[in-house]
Amino acid sequence: MSKKIIINLLNYALQEKAQYLAISRQEDQISLDCYLPDGELRHLSLPKKLEQKFFEALNQVLSIGTGDLINKKYHKIPHKNSHLPVYLTVLPAKNNEKVIIDLIKRPQEFWRLNQLGLQTKDLKEVKKILNKRSGLIIVSSPHGGGKSTTLQALMSEINNPAVNIYFLGTNPINPIPGVNILNPTLKNWEKIKQHDSEIIFIDNLDQDWALSEALLTASTGRLVIIALSANNSSELITRIKGLKITPRLIKENLKMIINQKLVPLNRPPNKPFNTKLTSKTKSNISAKSRAGKRHIIGKFDIVKL
Repeated sequence: MSKKIIINLLNYALQEKAQYLAISRQEDQISLDCYLPDGELRHLSLPKKLEQKFFEALNQVLSIGTGDLINKKYHKIPHKNSHLPVYLTVLPAKNNEKVIIDLIKRPQEFWRLNQLGLQTKDLKEVKKILNKRSGLIIVSSPHGGGKSTTLQALMSEINNPAVNIYFLGTNPINPIPGVNILNPTLKNWEKIKQHDSEIIFIDNLDQDWALSEALLTASTGRLVIIALSANNSSELITRIKGLKITPRLIKENLKMIINQKLVPLNRPPNKPFNTKLTSKTKSNISAKSRAGKRHIIGKFDIVKL
């Protein structure tokens, strides 16, 4: 069976303005459930004899490997003269697995690493650590200080279809091809460590167990990048020293702390660094920034360990 039938199936879902498509193996057929607006469900099916070739073609089109652990993964499917952006989910089911394809709108743009405000020498140091592909990098800032934006930029910088990347977090991110999205639970931590994961991102997970787990996971040869709330690097280092982890493990695996604050982009020379921005002001600035009128930028304190 060629990939054409998969593409035709997706085209049908698009024409019907489906929200998502669920594909599963049943005892006597391949089940195709097309979920339309207003809760309407349209059920399709294919003969059981086509199952092996159908799922082989499906896995090729969706770039799904055997036994892949996928809670949510952004992917682009070839579609006419462009690409169709989708979210993929693979769930365990009674008869093997269920593949869910969410048809989504074009992803929003986000800041790149070289747009955040890093000094040239700091940018080189960050890229150097990223290229080593092992150890722990911590991105920190006060609450609302832009650490999630920096985490997203790091994810975009390091992303490679050949690299197995996982994101754990409760906050939504702009989709990046190839990144698997999971909820931040200890169970998922264990699954990731058992799976062939190479790079792990964790966002806004301020519990000490998450920081300890990040250090322990980094010690297995993976690159772990985690975003935490902290006013400055010194505060964060004090917190790390208080963990029930041997100093040697911390020294060997903690590679860099990237602490940041948001400051006005064109502030007067004598304006103090700790200019307070209210949440309303930040919201307005963010909206203007997206419109192409950027008014804030990150000020970074890089600690290389």
